[in-house]
Formats: sequence, C-alpha cells, structure tokens
Amino acid sequence: MAITSEKLETGTAAAKVVKRARRMTGAQRREHLIKAATCIFSQKGFSGSTTKEIAAKAKVNEALIFRHFGDKDCLFKAVIAAKFTRIKESDLSIQMKDAAVKRNDEAVFFLAARLVLERYRSEQDVLRILIYGILEHRTYIVERFEQELSPLKTFLIGYIEERAADKVFFADNPELAVFGFIGMVTHHATLGELLGEDRQPAANDEALRFYTKTILAVLKKDHNSRG
Repeated sequence: MAITSEKLETGTAAAKVVKRARRMTGAQRREHLIKAATCIFSQKGFSGSTTKEIAAKAKVNEALIFRHFGDKDCLFKAVIAAKFTRIKESDLSIQMKDAAVKRNDEAVFFLAARLVLERYRSEQDVLRILIYGILEHRTYIVERFEQELSPLKTFLIGYIEERAADKVFFADNPELAVFGFIGMVTHHATLGELLGEDRQPAANDEALRFYTKTILAVLKKDHNSRG
C-alpha cells in the first residue's frame, strides 16, 4: 500500500514529539507534567480528574506520573506549590509603593486591587483551581492563597497604621479592613470567572474604583466620627 505524503508528515511530527520528550531532563519532565495537570485540575477539580487523563494530556505513559510524584495527591500539591506563589514585584506594585510614599490613598488601594485582579485574570487556571479547592474542602489551597497575598496584606496593614498615625485613618482592626477589601476584589474576580465578564455588574476598573472608595470611606469615616 502506498504511503501518502500526509501520512509521512504525520509520522514525522509524531516522531519529533517523541524525540523531544526523550531529550527532557528530570526537571523539565516534572514541569511538563505539572503543566498538563494544571490544565486538567482547573477543568475538573481534584476529585473529577484522573492520572490517566493527565498522562493523555501530557502525551506520556501514566506510570511516569507515579514515578515523578508518587500519586495524584502529591501531583496536585506540586501544582499548588508551582501556581500559588507570592505575588512578584511588578510595575503595579512599584507604582503602589510610590503612591504610598506620596500618601496618595486612592492610588494605593486602587493599584493594590489591580494587583489582585490581574494576578487571577492573567492565569485563569489558578482561580479555577482555587474555586474547586474551596468546594472540595482542601484547606491547604486556601492556606497557599493566603501566603501568596501575605506581602500585599502586610503592606496595606502597615499603610493604614501609618495613615492612622497621620490622623487621616482610624481602624480598630487594620487586618480586618484589608481582609474585607481584598475579599471584595477576589469576589469580583470569582464572579467574572463563573458568570463571564459580560454579566458583571460593572467593568473591572469601575468596580475597583468603587471598592477603593468604599474602603477609604470606611477608614476616614471611622476616624472623623471618633475624632
């Protein structure tokens, strides 16, 4: 039977994939598996995913997953460790810190909100895994999420305390104020993922400005009413 050029091209492409796979180092192989697992876990959660599906996505033998990670639970934790890291220094965080030096309250909180929103808009699979993790009662996902936001929360708490010393803000519990503020933003991001951007009650920047004005009104109102 004659071999068509199409079959030859298909066979060549498959051979190239196999050859590239064989050239991977151990670290590259782990990264490749984590990437495939992230895709499947974000679509189906932990309970709804299988190592067979992940292996198929990665185009590897299922046994390779067990060789590198031991079991599905360890693979899932590797995904969480890889995806939920501390928010890195970025132009937005630099602008936020600059605004803090200038005591531009509105800019500080608006940029902080943008940091949180863009973190989860840039990698939707992170937000989906977080949602599934909460539904499946996987508390360590929430703990990793808290760790990721910890530097930002610490910064905002410190800023509120500094502005309280300036007699501009008043807050009995700055940590609770920051928790509520970030909660508004993450809720907005979650609704955008679940319902779609077109069904959001407001555009992102409009919503972030509203959340910023809300937290500032609370902080300043508390100070004025107790002054």
